[in-house]
Amino acid sequence: MTTSPPAPTPLPPPPLLALQGVVHKIVSSAADVTADLSRSGRGFHIVHEAVSHALTGAVDGACADIPFNEFFVMINHARVETFEQQRKLLPSDMGGKDGPGGRVMLKCAGTHPVPPARFRGPRTAVFCELASLGAAVMHALNYVFPGAFHTITGPTMLRSFGRCRRQLVHVDKLRPKLMDEACPAVSVLVALRDAKLIMYPGSQRYLPEEKGGKLTACISPVTVLLKAGDLLIFRQDVAHAGAASVGTDLRHRWHWYVDGGVPDEKEGVFSVRPLTS
Repeated sequence: MTTSPPAPTPLPPPPLLALQGVVHKIVSSAADVTADLSRSGRGFHIVHEAVSHALTGAVDGACADIPFNEFFVMINHARVETFEQQRKLLPSDMGGKDGPGGRVMLKCAGTHPVPPARFRGPRTAVFCELASLGAAVMHALNYVFPGAFHTITGPTMLRSFGRCRRQLVHVDKLRPKLMDEACPAVSVLVALRDAKLIMYPGSQRYLPEEKGGKLTACISPVTVLLKAGDLLIFRQDVAHAGAASVGTDLRHRWHWYVDGGVPDEKEGVFSVRPLTS
């Protein structure tokens, strides 16, 4: 009498972040993702609990060890060009009467991310695991939309410290004339700690022609509350801003750009002014 071999022991779930889970969350909500990110939609979509607390905690701790001199000034309550004119290009130059504070960024080598020195050695694994989240989102969006997303750029590490005034309202990189609605270029942001962003739903339909111009419709902003591990996907032509914040802790977020085949010669950050009623 022959006996069947014992059934194989199921493999344990992968530690920390399961990319299949992130893709599943997006694909299983394809109708909502399409509606939110379409030109007629609100322009952003939230994926809750996309990254485990174990991974966000490990990455946040490593980010906190990166010295300030590796970061550069980004758009704050004023444009980067304004800080350049004031010769305030380093984090140590930022702040006001309430002490140092502001938003800075560290780019990790574009489409081929290289871990900063503080992530090398034992921490390389957590960097690679979270860095691969951008590619997972891009592949999921290739299922959701009929076009083809080609490039994922990032991550860029964003750091807020001290007192941060509300960020200038702006859009990321793209003007509407460069947007392919078959694969609308998006930005992807994951919060390593609880965070707030100000979004202007539907503003992609009411952008001014020139930088610094007013939106052509009055849009009530909404405050998006992100818990650590939440993922925000938003069109690169939807107006948004970082909320004002204060605190002694360093606050970190990671940011990617998913550009659906858009040429390299993209326009820079495009600031806008809300139209008040």
